[in-house]
Amino acid sequence: MVVKGTLNGKLGRTAVSPVMPITDNHWNQDGSKKRGPEEIKAELLSAGLSSMLKTATMSRCNLSSLQMKKYTRILIRKGLLSIENKNGKQILATTERGKTWLEQFIKLRQIENGADISKITYIA
Repeated sequence: MVVKGTLNGKLGRTAVSPVMPITDNHWNQDGSKKRGPEEIKAELLSAGLSSMLKTATMSRCNLSSLQMKKYTRILIRKGLLSIENKNGKQILATTERGKTWLEQFIKLRQIENGADISKITYIA
């Protein structure tokens, strides 16, 4: 995901950041950009769908190391996320149970935002 903006606010060039996603709809209904615990969990599970390195996931989800530890422990304890060691590197992977949780979270957000329930899409 890419965010575009000007460098230093003065230059006319465009900067591209892979960290913050572009979204028209904010997570919170009040339009604020602050994420709650459920939104952070959803972002971690979404990143885990593509089996990302733990450090890359931390960067993509814009989390501190303390937040990363806290939320990965919670998700692993609940069986929603797993950590695999490959070549000495930790890789986060979303479990089947985690995919189900993420589908239900997305469905709930779509319903809260007034989406037609019959047209709700699911994660493949």
